[in-house]
Amino acid sequence: MSIGSLFWVLGVGLVLADTLKLSLDSALAIAQKNSPYRVEERYHRTAAFQRIAEPMEKILPSPFFNLNYYQGEYEKGNLVIKEKSYQGALGINQPIFSVDLLSGLVSIRHLYRYERAQARLSRSELKYLTTTAYYDLLKIQEVYQVKKKEVAKKESLFLFSAEGYRLNKISKIDLLRSENDYYLAKMEEENTLKSLTLAQENLKGVIGIKGDGFVHADGGLTEPESIAIDFSDFFQNLIQRNPELNAATEGKNLARLAYWSSIFNFLPSVSLSLSSNYTDSLSFPRRFSEWQNRAVSNLSLSLSFPFLDFSNYSLTLLAKSQEKRLKDLQWKKTWLSLYQSASDAYLSLKEAFSRYYYAKKNWELAKELLRLGEEERRLGRISYLDLLDIETKYHNAYYLYIAAIAEIRENEARIEYLLGPVASPRGEGKE
Repeated sequence: MSIGSLFWVLGVGLVLADTLKLSLDSALAIAQKNSPYRVEERYHRTAAFQRIAEPMEKILPSPFFNLNYYQGEYEKGNLVIKEKSYQGALGINQPIFSVDLLSGLVSIRHLYRYERAQARLSRSELKYLTTTAYYDLLKIQEVYQVKKKEVAKKESLFLFSAEGYRLNKISKIDLLRSENDYYLAKMEEENTLKSLTLAQENLKGVIGIKGDGFVHADGGLTEPESIAIDFSDFFQNLIQRNPELNAATEGKNLARLAYWSSIFNFLPSVSLSLSSNYTDSLSFPRRFSEWQNRAVSNLSLSLSFPFLDFSNYSLTLLAKSQEKRLKDLQWKKTWLSLYQSASDAYLSLKEAFSRYYYAKKNWELAKELLRLGEEERRLGRISYLDLLDIETKYHNAYYLYIAAIAEIRENEARIEYLLGPVASPRGEGKE
């Protein structure tokens, strides 16, 4: 059955019908289209261009056009004289030089990189949340199947014990023990079913699926390949690629630029203005030729000295200095947090591979023990209760095995999250 037959899109949401079987790739594809976390990435991508427009406004020429009408009267001897004035101004102002203009040009690259880093961070977070939610669901699905098998075995033992007690072949203590084991297994099954439902809802919420249907992680927990990661190389890549650190770096660069800009604000600002001013006592011009005949053209060059407003200059410099210190501190905190997270992720992955190695060995031994136990039971050398104990140990070993695989996948996803998506030549993050 195709995915298209199981769901349909309403607006930006995806409505689920029946059970949707998902691989990790399909879950990530749906998340890229429907997840609420995707909105944050889109916002930062749009904001990147909006932030660029802010300094561009100071660079581009600003045209102006206005019309004014004035009517008044005054007394001259015994006469009251009324007068009217029709005025208009058309022109353009062009900044030529200012410290703010120059710093605005320099800041464009940092503003763009800052928002793009935030967008990459949102994309990394979405992939990380989707991957961990998927493997969590996959792990609990496997656990639930184990619990169902345990319940079936415990129920079978309980029924067997009840029949044996009826025939006076076992004691009441053995009957009660088997009944107690059965109810405990049922309780564990119900708890696992609750965890399974919560894991399904978590994955649906992350990738943006709506509805009361079920999702099923259909990928399977394949055995991981052993990898060798050099921490120094990993950390160097982390410094270059981590979106959060990249954003903090660009924020620090912008604060430093604003600080030095405020220092050099003692330099004059220069602007050029070209205007055409119209004045008439009869009416506004009806044709452009009338404007040309009556208008006076002006070309002016103006200089302003912000430094003369010393109080404003000093307060601005102080504020930018404090902001620079704050951004430097935030960068150091981000770097320290990143180093701690990277160290923890690196050591956790190594530990997960070690745990997987021992869990795999334990499961292989449990499989062999189960094979021997079934053979011994067929020959009548061990009791049914002994075989059941062997099967329980087998199920526990299998649970530890799949939990170790899931832990490796989740730690790998964490490392990918810290590294962030690789930037493509167009500047887009790609998985």
